[in-house]
Amino acid sequence: MYKVVLNQIADVATWPIVALLIFATVFTAFAIHAVRLDKQEANRYAAIPLDEEFKPENTQNGGTGNGQK
Repeated sequence: MYKVVLNQIADVATWPIVALLIFATVFTAFAIHAVRLDKQEANRYAAIPLDEEFKPENTQNGGTGNGQK
């Protein structure tokens, strides 16, 4: 049944190519950003999970600070 539906969509073969191009563009942008990132800035980003300043404020009663328990 899904083959019939997909065959009726105009230009159905172009959508996987568009999705691949979007993925490749975003992946390349993040890779370039990571390569160009300053080492001190990368170390600062790496320390965020350990830093007390960035802890969630609503952690009372064992909550995680994002509304989930």
